[in-house]
Amino acid sequence: MQYWFGRNRLPGWTSGKPVTNSTWTVPVFGNEPGEPCHAAAFGNSDCMQAWRWNLDYVVDPSGNSASYWYERETNKYGRNLDPADDATYHRGGWLDRIDYGTRQINGVDSVLNTNAPMRVSLGVADRCLTDCATRDEAHWPDTPWDMACSATSCPDKFYPTFWSTKRLSTITTQVRSGTGYRNVERWTLTHTFPDPGDGTRAGLWLDKVSHAGLAGGSVSVPDVEFTPVQMPNRVDAIGDFAAGPLRSRSAGR
Repeated sequence: MQYWFGRNRLPGWTSGKPVTNSTWTVPVFGNEPGEPCHAAAFGNSDCMQAWRWNLDYVVDPSGNSASYWYERETNKYGRNLDPADDATYHRGGWLDRIDYGTRQINGVDSVLNTNAPMRVSLGVADRCLTDCATRDEAHWPDTPWDMACSATSCPDKFYPTFWSTKRLSTITTQVRSGTGYRNVERWTLTHTFPDPGDGTRAGLWLDKVSHAGLAGGSVSVPDVEFTPVQMPNRVDAIGDFAAGPLRSRSAGR
């Protein structure tokens, strides 16, 4: 088996064909001679480099393949401690779909020219409780919107931060049908933000998983539910700057 990480382009890719978005980049400074992008002035010594390489392609010795396609989230920060030097980077993202049942033939993957026979489609939703347009802690308990910047100036944001506004909400298996896809099964994930009870910020919790068969109709099975138990999330020591947060752990289903 061969596994490719962060290549972005599948075998046989040419200009105009889609990329997998599997490489996420950020400005990296080369502060020593011989390092990439090193310049006489430190402020001129940066270039975009990968900070994360995601799996985007798998092929076995017989040429059977699977490809992994991503969506990326961007953000900005004030490079060189200058709010007006707005540098764009990838702060996060998610796996959008997996195409499989494809083949690599003569160095070209079939997914570049025709829809894959089978697909796993992953749906996402916002990590918020209600009124998602209001970007504060009460509505987005674990999303640091105070670190977001999309303007031409980023005051008080002088370093990149890495986070996502999304959560996994559905997983749907599909088969090719004509020029589109037909659903086979779907798993729906329900999340909550249980109060830890210690005054710290609530964290995302997987409350239940619903499963439905979608071929020839819709048939569901009973949900898998998870019972949370609050437990310390770190080992505390005398003199810690803050109380140890409590987080939920699964006690059963």
